[in-house]
Amino acid sequence: MSFKNLMIIKALVCLAFGILLLAVPDKLLSIFGATLGDEYE
Repeated sequence: MSFKNLMIIKALVCLAFGILLLAVPDKLLSIFGATLGDEYE
C-alpha cells in the first residue's frame, strides 16, 4: 500500500467521522463513553 493510498483512506475515514459527528453527536460520542450535557448537577 502506497503512502498516497493510505492518506486517501485516512481522509475518507475522517470525512465519515466528521459527518457523523455533526449529524448525530450524542450517539457517536456514546460509543467512546462520552456524554453531552451536565451530569454533575
